[in-house]
Amino acid sequence: MAQQTTEPTKKPAHRHPNSERYLNTCKGCRAADAERSALDKRSVSEDDLERTTFLIPETGYDNAVCRAYLSHKYPDARYIGSTIDLAKLGGWPLGDRIVVIRRDTWPKAPGVGQRREKDEENKWVYIDIPPETYIAECVESEPIDVHATMVTTKGDRFTQGAMDWRPLIARLCEQMCLPYRIDMPRDEKDTVARFVHA
Repeated sequence: MAQQTTEPTKKPAHRHPNSERYLNTCKGCRAADAERSALDKRSVSEDDLERTTFLIPETGYDNAVCRAYLSHKYPDARYIGSTIDLAKLGGWPLGDRIVVIRRDTWPKAPGVGQRREKDEENKWVYIDIPPETYIAECVESEPIDVHATMVTTKGDRFTQGAMDWRPLIARLCEQMCLPYRIDMPRDEKDTVARFVHA
């Protein structure tokens, strides 16, 4: 009598309307975030760490929390920043990736940087909370390949080549859901996009 073997069932891929890749309110997307961000699991290998840029919020307590998360999970990370120079994207080497790190506690509010309590003189004082307290609130995006995401048209002797970085910005915006956003340059001489609080 032949034995029957049961194959493991694969999880169905969740799909979103309007072909969006990431939704903050989607349980499947949030579960993938939690799996990638588990502190004992590395989604970026040691070999890929040299080619990975970590993008974190520009200012404030969120920046300190994200830096604490990176120093705990990726102590050898070299490229950590809050800005991207759009004029220099074409010079990035092939295979370089961007990983977005942000805090996400939705639907709850994120932890605060200070707590208010009374001191020995019975006066109200603010006590700073170390950023390491909230590293479990950080999530990281899947690595986004810079050159594979941008659309580049080659030039010839009659036409000039062009590089369209809008698909890359769209992918980054999907990962920077509220309360974050990308602050695009407003002046024509400015080419730096910033990862800021909305």
